[in-house]
Amino acid sequence: DGRFERAEAVVVTTGGQDAFGFLPEGVATTPFSPVLGPLKTDTSLTKGLDGIRVHARVSLVRHDEPRIAEDGELLFRKYGVSGICVFNLSRFVDDDSLLLVNLLPEMDMPGVQACLSARAAKALVRNQAATVGDLLRGMVLPQVAEAVCAFASTCTSRALAGCTEDEFETLAAALTGFPLEVRGIAEPAQCQVHRGGVDVAAVTDNLESRAFPGLFFAGEVLDVDGPCGGYNLHWAWASGMLAGKAAAAFCGAEGAASCGTAGDAACGTAPSREQTTTLMNS
Repeated sequence: DGRFERAEAVVVTTGGQDAFGFLPEGVATTPFSPVLGPLKTDTSLTKGLDGIRVHARVSLVRHDEPRIAEDGELLFRKYGVSGICVFNLSRFVDDDSLLLVNLLPEMDMPGVQACLSARAAKALVRNQAATVGDLLRGMVLPQVAEAVCAFASTCTSRALAGCTEDEFETLAAALTGFPLEVRGIAEPAQCQVHRGGVDVAAVTDNLESRAFPGLFFAGEVLDVDGPCGGYNLHWAWASGMLAGKAAAAFCGAEGAASCGTAGDAACGTAPSREQTTTLMNS
């Protein structure tokens, strides 16, 4: 309602861009950006796969260097890809990123090539008219087989009898390293957290501003984010407890030489340096 309120201590826990409205000038921050969300990719080879899920190992390559890999369920969407493994990789994406999808994560490329050769030999014994589509049946879904073959410059209707070892090698490379060029976060509204906010170097172990005593931060307002799996929720709760206790101790110690007796009696002992350091590292 436009009123000004004064307090001995303030704890800011607002995430997203709204947080900056609560911060005085002089608090070091970095811009917010959404992470832990789906990725927009080149869909020239995957347009027909919207809604299809596959179990895969997804590797992130940045500037031609492998960065990190995640195993899990990959969901193809009309804009790109989603799924927990993609969400986790979204934390490391930049403007020059590529996803390599291994559709047979239990095998490497030479192993897949050997498997294809062996399956082809058996298939041709049963049926001389067998095709590449027959070869891939049971290994990947038919729609996925179409996309893989398109990348390998062949098609599922190609006669298996005419395939060479070089073609099996190309097909194995496509199955174990299907490329998806990343074009950024697909749908920010689906992202679980924001990266950015108050620089952790600007706060003490008790999450108090170094520049403004009595000003504390917790949760997403701080530039801390983790992978899927409850880590961000844990950070929100744990940092909230830490900042809340420290703020209460600060109020109880006003006019005293330290945050001892008065603060401890009023609201409990503030966490130790070892406890807070462990909290920040986790």
